[in-house]
Amino acid sequence: VSDRLSVMGVVHHVDSPFLLNPSSLNRAVADSLPQSARFFVRSQGASKSVLQTQGGVTARYVGEGVRAETTVYGLTRALYNPIPGRVIDLDRKAGGWRSVLSGDQAHVGWTIGLDVEAQRDTRREFVNAGLPDGQVNTIESPDVLKHVQLGNQLQDQKESVTSFGPFAHLGWKLGMRWIVSVGVRYDHFSFDVIDRLQAGNVDVSGTRSMGQWSPSLGVTFRATDLMSVYANVGTAFQTPTTTELGNQPNGVGGFNPNLEPERMRSFEVGLKGFSSSGVVAYDVAGYVMTIRDMLIPFQVAGS
Repeated sequence: VSDRLSVMGVVHHVDSPFLLNPSSLNRAVADSLPQSARFFVRSQGASKSVLQTQGGVTARYVGEGVRAETTVYGLTRALYNPIPGRVIDLDRKAGGWRSVLSGDQAHVGWTIGLDVEAQRDTRREFVNAGLPDGQVNTIESPDVLKHVQLGNQLQDQKESVTSFGPFAHLGWKLGMRWIVSVGVRYDHFSFDVIDRLQAGNVDVSGTRSMGQWSPSLGVTFRATDLMSVYANVGTAFQTPTTTELGNQPNGVGGFNPNLEPERMRSFEVGLKGFSSSGVVAYDVAGYVMTIRDMLIPFQVAGS
């Protein structure tokens, strides 16, 4: 639009009318007939069709010592997915907005921003009664989905998720060698399910809320003009998906009340830089991560 303002739009469309699912093979069959699929999987018509369109618009502004970016996006998805045991019929509408403002003033760099998202699903699930007897090997691939027989209905529910996540980051340059950075983000998710089937006159509608503050701290020392040493302590937060929440052990609808989000902490040290010629870049890091009460041992990565 101008030297300071730019606008970019993206649209992505996918139409897959049929995708067959070969499932798994045991070792002997994988060695002898690697292109085969188990009869049970074929008899269930394991496959899916997907129609998805997503798009967004981003505007960026670069001024004197300040940068701003805002994005608005949306998605629509239709999924029909026979799997062994059940058939999933899902329609999804989703969208969101993200805005980030950042700047540099003297020896301080700063960023503030906000993410807002919403998702609405209509989910129906049925017992997979499979393909008609005697037609497993006769139906052409594009027609498999049309012939999968539906058994009893297992779910008919509306699922919604809304979330918001404000965040901020500050970085200070202390002299010529040191940089200290502090960041924080708050995530809050609201899950809601409306049971329209109410099998056995039992209403499994309900809500769940999940949220967490996620702070981080980092220190970087510029040992030479071409090499930096750093240490970071960070936290993160990730909720289950609606699909994971909906897959309850007892097979009923609603959301699993016992499935919790991942809450992570990480500790990292490393160094990175360039060779004196500038031709070779290197990055070596070691880190330890904990997810709730599970410890991921010390790891080393490099490039």
